[in-house]
Amino acid sequence: MVQTPTEGVAFSGKVSEISSAADANAHTVAVKITVPDSVAVRSGQFVRIQVPGAPIRALLAPLASVTTLGQMERVFVVGPDKRAVLRLVTTGARRGNQVEILSGLDDGTG
Repeated sequence: MVQTPTEGVAFSGKVSEISSAADANAHTVAVKITVPDSVAVRSGQFVRIQVPGAPIRALLAPLASVTTLGQMERVFVVGPDKRAVLRLVTTGARRGNQVEILSGLDDGTG
């Protein structure tokens, strides 16, 4: 689904090209979408798209809870005896004030 926030137009389109470069500061990537002839949008216009697919589970932690010492990323967690336990982690994508934890922690459900 493609939506133009300013005009409120919504339509289905097909992704025809995805740029290999992304803007990490703006969290954007350039995409070319094939637009139906009946839709009045301009080339280069900003739109929001929803890409169908299965949801991905991710373990997120507050960005402020991850500290770096040299090349090590670490988090303190509450241990079984209610004391702080240091865990070395590997982080991934940042999402606002949270960061994805790729390894070193689990969600406690397993």
